[in-house]
Amino acid sequence: MAAKGNWHAQAMFSGGGGKVFRTQTLLYSAPTFNPSTSKHICAVVMFNPGSASPNGGQLNRLVCCNLDPTMHRITSWIEEAYGRAEKDIPAESHITIFNLYNHVSPNLQAALADVLSEGSKLSREPIDFKDLGQPLFVWQAWGVRSERVVVEKIAESEAKIRSSGLPVVGNGDRLLRSYHPSYLNRNNGGRKNLLIDQIERILSSRA
Repeated sequence: MAAKGNWHAQAMFSGGGGKVFRTQTLLYSAPTFNPSTSKHICAVVMFNPGSASPNGGQLNRLVCCNLDPTMHRITSWIEEAYGRAEKDIPAESHITIFNLYNHVSPNLQAALADVLSEGSKLSREPIDFKDLGQPLFVWQAWGVRSERVVVEKIAESEAKIRSSGLPVVGNGDRLLRSYHPSYLNRNNGGRKNLLIDQIERILSSRA
């Protein structure tokens, strides 16, 4: 069983036009990541990368990075779902993170402004849920947007998720609506608990 809270992160950071982009984001429970032995728990799809930064400021290579608050919520809630399902997290397990747009910005409005001005230039990573082994489920967490360019990107991602045939959490309930983890955590965590219940049901259905 993975020690509670003992998660690590790695990602590819690259720069261009005064911006930093993050792709290939991975959270893993073992001290080192071995793709041949690690269990792919879930793929999380969000709007854009937040505040996680590369250790040593290294760009254009796969490096370890700090876990930002959103990553901590993701791992903590998955741990809680495993606990409710009375199951142990595999000693070697991982979570992949994808984003609709890959511009690193903890400020959602600034990220959105870039999307509206540059659009597809900020979309640089194809979503391949099975690249590191098929996940148990997909977690939709990109939030609710009405801007046409974003709505089109969401529709494209939803189609890819449906075609994968994988179970999905974060949707299917009017109180969830693919909300970002930071929003789910508001108001005493009622929405958060709905999400954890969804994850628990998937885990409980597996042998």
